[in-house]
Amino acid sequence: MTLRSPKLRIAAVIVAAGVAIPTAAWARVDYNPRTPATGAVTTSTTKVGAHIDEVVADRLARLKVAGAAAIDRRVGDIDRVHQRVEGSQRMTDAHKKATLALLDNAKTGLEDLK
Repeated sequence: MTLRSPKLRIAAVIVAAGVAIPTAAWARVDYNPRTPATGAVTTSTTKVGAHIDEVVADRLARLKVAGAAAIDRRVGDIDRVHQRVEGSQRMTDAHKKATLALLDNAKTGLEDLK
């Protein structure tokens, strides 16, 4: 396929820029040699590596907090459904027992993740 048409050339440039610009921005964020406290540029690879380790540790800590919050929300949802199933007058005892067992297993699995 040749790009003889001006419209095809423009489309190719737009697509290439759409791929290259976000990729360059992503790479720059992960390997930024600026220290967060001072904003000074560091030249030592040890300082850059330490900064990257700090960034990774910070992201990991935020992900752990978000994960724990999501687990707590889900456990709360399971507890609410558990109460509704126990109070249900339309479910048979066998169905209640099976549903409660599933809910208990799900809750135990989520709590084990914490």
